[in-house]
Amino acid sequence: MEGSHAKIIANKIDSNIKANIALGGKRSGNTRIKYNYIEHSKSEGIFVTEGESGLVIEDNQIEMNSDGVVLVNSDGQVRHNQIKQNTRSGVLTAGKTNATLFENTIEDSSTGILIKDPSEPRLRNNMVQKNNVQVEMERQGGKNLDQIRKDNPKIVGQCLKPSSTCSIF
Repeated sequence: MEGSHAKIIANKIDSNIKANIALGGKRSGNTRIKYNYIEHSKSEGIFVTEGESGLVIEDNQIEMNSDGVVLVNSDGQVRHNQIKQNTRSGVLTAGKTNATLFENTIEDSSTGILIKDPSEPRLRNNMVQKNNVQVEMERQGGKNLDQIRKDNPKIVGQCLKPSSTCSIF
């Protein structure tokens, strides 16, 4: 996939039918999404596919979307965001995603973090609370819920590893 990059800084982006921000592909690693209010999408607040390792999503308010942040086959960093009141998930990872989620607050969604196989995001020091389910994994892959809880001591509430899987991608 051929892509481009942008600096999206200090905007209010809201009420789109599809993703409020969608990006990915070559050169997406130079993208910076910082200090924005990203809200009220009927789909994703931010949708990334094939995001490169330099991608940074930082210090945003991502609220009241269907899904807050969706990462598919992506790298990069999602850090210091307030991800709240999203209908389905705060963060959803799918495909070969191994992005780093660092020091985000993820709350008041149906599922805080949904990890779909075979993705293995790196989760560090996130506050995940007040969701119906805090972290949900399709299966354990290389990490288990005990390790995720150790790396994220502020996960408060139920985490699930369901016995059956369902694929949306």
